[in-house]
Amino acid sequence: MMAAVDDPGMRRPVEEGLRDPRPVSAPRPVSDPRPVSDPQAVADPPAVREPSGGELPGDLELRPPTGDELPELHRLLTEAWGSPVVAAHGATYDLTTLPAVVAVHSGRICGAVTYRIDGAACELVSINAFDGRRGVGTALVEYAAAEAARWGCTRLWCTTTNDNLDALRFYQRRGFRLVGLRPGAVDEARRAVKPQIPAVGAYGIPLRDELDVERPL
Repeated sequence: MMAAVDDPGMRRPVEEGLRDPRPVSAPRPVSDPRPVSDPQAVADPPAVREPSGGELPGDLELRPPTGDELPELHRLLTEAWGSPVVAAHGATYDLTTLPAVVAVHSGRICGAVTYRIDGAACELVSINAFDGRRGVGTALVEYAAAEAARWGCTRLWCTTTNDNLDALRFYQRRGFRLVGLRPGAVDEARRAVKPQIPAVGAYGIPLRDELDVERPL
């Protein structure tokens, strides 16, 4: 899945890549799949609702977070999602417990991706470009793809919803293809788990279904 990153000169330390997270504990069954403060939150993050643009800072650094950076990373993820917990494909995930890669510029975290590896598949659980429209989301996807391939993964995938047209555009322009559809998955979560999930999502589109996108590595 490796394609050119927005800035070919971006620093990516060879010695620091994705941490090999295997074995990964199985996702918890859904008990509350949407954060109370953000009932629309799903497995694709707000960052991909914005088209990538602009130029990456020349000193952008992509790497796993240091121990000192974890509290700030967890704060940013919780703020972006309204809760550290997100949901997709019938499971919930606590983002603060997952392996992560951060984009750091001038000592500040400007983006992050969390992921899980299951066999030969690497799932992107969340992607956030906290500054937006600077190519950080693309850089994180490409970094994760290259490092997952190093660990022997053969595919990179994630879940989005039928209303998230910006996410669908983002992923397809970066080599992903639609590989799965769960009609009514959001409707079921709304009915069985959380009635406050809105019936209408982005662009006034009824929020009903989950879609999986995948890119070979």
